[in-house]
Amino acid sequence: MNGLETDRDLDLVSVTGAGASRSFGVEGPFPLMADWAAALVTRLRDKPMQSTEAQRGVLPLRDDMTGPEFETTLGLFLGQVRAFDDVKALLKPSLEIFGISPNLNMTAGGGGSELALWYDQTKALLDELLEVLNESLYEQFAGRVDTTGAQQAYGWLFDAIRVRPGSPILVATTNYDIIAQTALSALGFLVDWGRPPQLLNTSSEEPLRVERLLGGLPRYLPVLHLHGKVGWYSRPNGEVWDYVNTNYSRQWGTPVVMWPDDRKDAAAYGAQLVINELWDHFRNALRRARKVLVIGHSLNDSFLVQAIRHNVPPERLAVTSLSTPPSRNSEHRVAFNLGAKVLPISFGPKPSGVDELANWSGTIDDRDAT
Repeated sequence: MNGLETDRDLDLVSVTGAGASRSFGVEGPFPLMADWAAALVTRLRDKPMQSTEAQRGVLPLRDDMTGPEFETTLGLFLGQVRAFDDVKALLKPSLEIFGISPNLNMTAGGGGSELALWYDQTKALLDELLEVLNESLYEQFAGRVDTTGAQQAYGWLFDAIRVRPGSPILVATTNYDIIAQTALSALGFLVDWGRPPQLLNTSSEEPLRVERLLGGLPRYLPVLHLHGKVGWYSRPNGEVWDYVNTNYSRQWGTPVVMWPDDRKDAAAYGAQLVINELWDHFRNALRRARKVLVIGHSLNDSFLVQAIRHNVPPERLAVTSLSTPPSRNSEHRVAFNLGAKVLPISFGPKPSGVDELANWSGTIDDRDAT
């Protein structure tokens, strides 16, 4: 047996990326990373700000960026913003070390020194950019869901793998949208993503509780939003609340999301307690899964790939891929390195590749039955 083998009491862990959401927008396709980059460029161009040209220099996006280029650029910018926040307390002491204007006042609005004025104005510029990012997040990912189409897609997927409501399964997603839980609820599953488990979560806001998401299996189907979700806000007291709303509002708190960043590491994922807990659940679920299916994900996330590599035997792993040859497809190359089965599946209301999926699933079932 593979060294990763253990008692496996989950029939399926499905991991979805942006490609698994794309087909299910009512107003139009849900965006891939390159689409989001182009939308941000348009928004930055159209929104009047303090210094548009300067801000473009700080966040140099292009409307023809690839997804990986966007993740690299945005990740670098957000890292610089965090560093700028942290460096304020060092500015005045650093000047004093060299005897440069030691009496400069670094308190916002206190004394009106040039250094304090520069810092505060730059911080305001960066905060304005962050607000644009938050607004764009909701514009792109909080749109109305084609519930019928999503239900059909997940329906044929689960039919091929032979799972039904009450089967011990889990869905993990790096998407910010609510497509997975919308479709699964429509199929009759009792979905739990941190709200009280029920068929319809109709209250406008609820405190988020993710501590025991796996404890409700198999009656409830956990959905793990590994990168956060639109509608999740962290309040000043540290509590995270889930809001049912399609608009961004700073009055509710700070959005709880992991922004696109190709340099994400364990420290970044552990920075927010909710995100950290979800990843603990995810690794636990991978170790317990008989089958792990990755759908519509570029696998351009070393932390995700590492979690899969360390917890899933290759013979239990499949990755969907639409394009060939493998050398032109990032997820295909990563899947090959993981030893995964690559399945040519079109995930949508009108699927293709159902037979290949059923054969992969059936092979594992037959092996486990012996």
